Amino acid sequence: MSLIGCGQLTWTGVEPDQVLREIATAGYDGAPGSLSLDTPAVEQVEWFGEFGLKVAPPYYSANFWDLDHEETILAAAGPIARYVRDLGLGDLYVAANGGDFVSPSGRTRHDLAGKVTAADAMSDEQFAQCGRVLGAFADITLAEGVAACFHNHVGTVIETAAEIERLVANVPGGSLFMGLDTGHIAWAGDDAVAVCARYRDRIGTLHLKDVDDAVRQRGCQLDVSPVHRGRRVCRTR
Repeated sequence: MSLIGCGQLTWTGVEPDQVLREIATAGYDGAPGSLSLDTPAVEQVEWFGEFGLKVAPPYYSANFWDLDHEETILAAAGPIARYVRDLGLGDLYVAANGGDFVSPSGRTRHDLAGKVTAADAMSDEQFAQCGRVLGAFADITLAEGVAACFHNHVGTVIETAAEIERLVANVPGGSLFMGLDTGHIAWAGDDAVAVCARYRDRIGTLHLKDVDDAVRQRGCQLDVSPVHRGRRVCRTR
């Protein structure tokens, strides 16, 4: 049975209890949990349960392409998977960081969001490292009963459909699933339906969002260099 949750990011300046109450009142089944490993998972489950909600898959991001981060990332995989399992879940969103990643053009991926070209991508070596570590991370979590589902995100090193495809080609084995985000695919300028269809056999969970294309086009035309960053509009989350 498929369950549909609602993300809490729509609310700002509202008490967490009120957010969950309104999500429940709107008829959703749950909301994303958090990877607060210092808080017992049962406490999250009980808190959500007070509002008749289930915990939806949480989100883990890291510099998977960076050799210096590999040991820390893989050491975290087991504890994270066990925590997610204790939340009553079998899926986890995983994503690459990289907002501050400097592309060959000299601009960060944050500044290039929505207008990435092939020349802005990571190197072959970085894609290979990213795919290898993601695959190893997914192997560890799957052994604990949790599917790591890759989540694309605008303003990171894996934004476009071409970058998703290139990443998947570098992941060994079949342990990594997909947790695609339709809004971020659209903001990147790609066809969300086509991308989801391409990976339909690997999708474990999804973020479903819509995008006003007129707003997207205006946002992508803005100069988001550091001196103009305050004019940025309408980022998806």
